[in-house]
Amino acid sequence: MRRPALLWLTFVLFLALALGAMGWMTRTVLRLEASQARATAAAALEENVRLALWRMDYALAPLISQETARPYFEYSPVFPAERAYTRMYTELKSGDVLVPSPLLKTASPYIPLYFQIDPDGKVTSPQAPAGDVRRLAEGRYSTAAEIDAAQRRLDDIKGIVNDPALLASLPPPRDADVWSSNKFRVTSNGSLATGGYGANPPAPGQTINQAPNQAPANAYGLNYEQQAQIQQRRGQQEYAARAQTQIENTDQLLTNSAGNYLLAPGVSVSVMQPLWAANDTLLLARQVTVNGRRYVQGCLLDWPAIRKWLLDSATDLVPGSDLVPVHAATDDKQPRMLASIPARLNLPPSSILNPLSSSFWTSLAQLNPTYVTLTIAWLGVLLAVAAVALLLRGVIALAQRRAGFVSAVTHELRTPLTTLRMYTEMLADGMVADPQTQSEYHKTLRAESNRLGHLVDNVLLYSRLERSNRDTRVESARLGDVLDRVIPRLSDRAAQAGMALNVDVATDARDAQVRGNLLSVEQILFNLVDNACKYAAGTATDRRIELTARRRDRAVEIRVSDHGPGLDASARARLFHPFSKSVHEAANSAPGLGLGLALSRRLARNMNADLCLDAQPSKQGAAFILTMPVAPAA
Repeated sequence: MRRPALLWLTFVLFLALALGAMGWMTRTVLRLEASQARATAAAALEENVRLALWRMDYALAPLISQETARPYFEYSPVFPAERAYTRMYTELKSGDVLVPSPLLKTASPYIPLYFQIDPDGKVTSPQAPAGDVRRLAEGRYSTAAEIDAAQRRLDDIKGIVNDPALLASLPPPRDADVWSSNKFRVTSNGSLATGGYGANPPAPGQTINQAPNQAPANAYGLNYEQQAQIQQRRGQQEYAARAQTQIENTDQLLTNSAGNYLLAPGVSVSVMQPLWAANDTLLLARQVTVNGRRYVQGCLLDWPAIRKWLLDSATDLVPGSDLVPVHAATDDKQPRMLASIPARLNLPPSSILNPLSSSFWTSLAQLNPTYVTLTIAWLGVLLAVAAVALLLRGVIALAQRRAGFVSAVTHELRTPLTTLRMYTEMLADGMVADPQTQSEYHKTLRAESNRLGHLVDNVLLYSRLERSNRDTRVESARLGDVLDRVIPRLSDRAAQAGMALNVDVATDARDAQVRGNLLSVEQILFNLVDNACKYAAGTATDRRIELTARRRDRAVEIRVSDHGPGLDASARARLFHPFSKSVHEAANSAPGLGLGLALSRRLARNMNADLCLDAQPSKQGAAFILTMPVAPAA
């Protein structure tokens, strides 16, 4: 294969495209997941906010409704009883019987003071009576300390409550007929079905603060902005529903309240209006008209206590939140306002959930389906890329090995074939008449033919081993007999290279019964001796090849070593790789394909033996160790 770089470049380009597509898909999926998570978190948060606001308004509703339904005359320390009778059922004249006001002593922990402003601007409180009424109150309904405390509170707020701008913001009194004919109703989706809504009632089917042509949100909730608009509209609708519920409850209380003061001529009242005075003072106030004279009645609310009470009631829904006063109308699309009092629910920054704050591995550990699917997809892609890369690497390596094999075989075959052809032509043409020269030519022809046969045998044997990984011709034999049969051939090969074979076999090793393919053992030993002859013959001063055999427990080690130049680190790394010798190396070193050692190791392992290089030989040169198992004793 001439252009492996081009193949790798093509692979890298396709890999970049695949990873780019996977990256884009992953980014898109994670963005959709994050948008969905944010929308879900926002919906859950706003649902908790709406529930908390409902809970707070529900808690405040009895207090505000009770004060709205309170009769106007209770703001006086004592007031004349209406329709009083004696034991003889004789009706008393109005003013003959005075009744103490229930406001002489407040029973609510959230209302420290009641007050009334008469048409002349005088500010009084039923809790701070004077003269005979005080003496009466101190004895039965209150104490002097409580009355003094109420008087101090009254003095503190006189300048606050008697503010013309503040009093002008109160709604005018409305009589009973107006209340009964101007009701509000809110449908299940928050739109107003009947009744008026100020000067500009919503159109039929239009919810509050919703544009008639507003586009619907994404049905799947994947768009965070659309989901936010949905939550805003729902918050506005819930606010309208809470406000309407407050109005209807007040209407019902005013209509069904005890007593007949609403029907008395010349008396009209307005509902209690919560409003903020100076220094964040929370008041409940209303206007009352009695015989043409206008009064302002109301009470001071303990805002710190009310604030704590309301927040405690919703701490499980919106922990860490706060209630802040709202002094002016707001244009916010999501006010989170209470309908009962002008206050806004503020959430802490930590309550705004960020789904992206957790790491990828944390989400994966929580078995998030999206992250698990992406992880599996990426693992599949990476495994596929690795498999393709390994396959491509193997194909390129195989192609290079085949090309090297063809080149090496061609080179190795050309040399002996050229010698054979040249010498046979010279002998056939009678060009060599000297008998001694003819004998030398015959020896050369025999050596080259042996070399050629050995080369062909190695190639054929390697091809056979490639097709089978198991040697079925394993038998037991005495090691001494095996060595006696192969040593003459090894000695002859050493003699051809001008070297000597020294054999040293221990007695216990000679008598050991080894298991293996005896032909493979001969082939391995011959390859080892042949390599020693090829690589050590030209450089070694000590021209001995040593073959030793020793018994090692249940194995026998046969060691073949020489005194040649040895092997460098790069040669050791590819020593047992088939066809590891390049054409250049084959041409500039000893002849061969680089197949003998790879073939020898394959033969050894196929018969449950092993062949390895001695990493630390005892002397200069190379040493190989063939380890063969010993047959168990019968």
